[in-house]
Amino acid sequence: MEALTAALTWISTNGVAIAKIVAEVIGAASVIITLIPTLSKDNWLLPIVKAIAKYIALNKTVNDTDRPAVTPTK
Repeated sequence: MEALTAALTWISTNGVAIAKIVAEVIGAASVIITLIPTLSKDNWLLPIVKAIAKYIALNKTVNDTDRPAVTPTK
């Protein structure tokens, strides 16, 4: 129970810093997706950009369907 109380105290003390970090990560991801809207199928960054676009970035103007599908290579 003490660990939970300590964790909640830490979160409430550092809440502004946590929110700032989350906002900066989302903002950076949105900028990355805006600057790299299309990649070729053989680009090694494509899976990373697709993951950022799908899960982190706020840009809804860049469609995931505009990007080529990632096919696993053996």
